[in-house]
Amino acid sequence: MKTGQVTTIHLSNLDLITKRRMRKPAGRVITLAKRMIAPGKSALSLKVSLPSGYKFAADAPQFVDWKAEDEGVYFLDHTNTTMRTDGNTILAGYECKARDGKTALTFTIAVYFCENNSDVCLVDMFQVKQPIVIQDGGSSLLEVEVGAQSTRGEN
Repeated sequence: MKTGQVTTIHLSNLDLITKRRMRKPAGRVITLAKRMIAPGKSALSLKVSLPSGYKFAADAPQFVDWKAEDEGVYFLDHTNTTMRTDGNTILAGYECKARDGKTALTFTIAVYFCENNSDVCLVDMFQVKQPIVIQDGGSSLLEVEVGAQSTRGEN
């Protein structure tokens, strides 16, 4: 039917499709240096920064997911998790529990962003691998910081 009018389509439950697809490796892979974590209660902090001159795409679903290779060694305590944007940064925090051993955390991230003076937006889909050793003398806080990248390689 031709009406000559344009309207916006609102789709729901797309996060179910996105999460399923995002678990597969996408884009670049960043491997960070091994970190030492103390056994017991642990805090995991993830910071994803945009390149200079960029802003988050309005209403776009920023996505962060993570998993430990050995979930018996480092695992999420679901009672307290947070994710928010602050300026040009995604901040995610998780309460975790750790047991003596070794594992690697794999973060799958999708960031939607635009140049400050433009409505043309980009997406950076990537994975971050963070090897960890859990033993006495380690930190109770694991801070992971990475930067999104534009198609021009800026971060």
